[in-house]
Amino acid sequence: MAMFQFAFIIPIVAIVFGCGIAIIAIIAEYKEKKKYYESMVKALESGKSSEEIQALFNLPRREELDETRYLKKGVVTIAVGIGVGIIGVFVNADVIIGIGGFLCILGLSFLLIHYLLNKKKSA
Repeated sequence: MAMFQFAFIIPIVAIVFGCGIAIIAIIAEYKEKKKYYESMVKALESGKSSEEIQALFNLPRREELDETRYLKKGVVTIAVGIGVGIIGVFVNADVIIGIGGFLCILGLSFLLIHYLLNKKKSA
């Protein structure tokens, strides 16, 4: 009976934590952008010239800064897929095992994108 109740808790916890992580990421990104724009407004208000402001805020684009973003996404997605698959084996639920397999395939596609982009850059 206790295992039956535990099986219902796993998806609920997974959904709550998954949504919570997404909400925290959105809030953190918002605060980061807000700080950036507030500092830009302060630089404008301080009377700096446009060349100085451009030199201060001329940061590389996020895409250029993080060349390994697809590699990171791929490894994390594969790890999550394996974890979900293992949970599916313990709970004996084919649907959860299928979701884990889907996540592993999605992670492999991120690794393929990373490989293709690096191959294109080196050529």
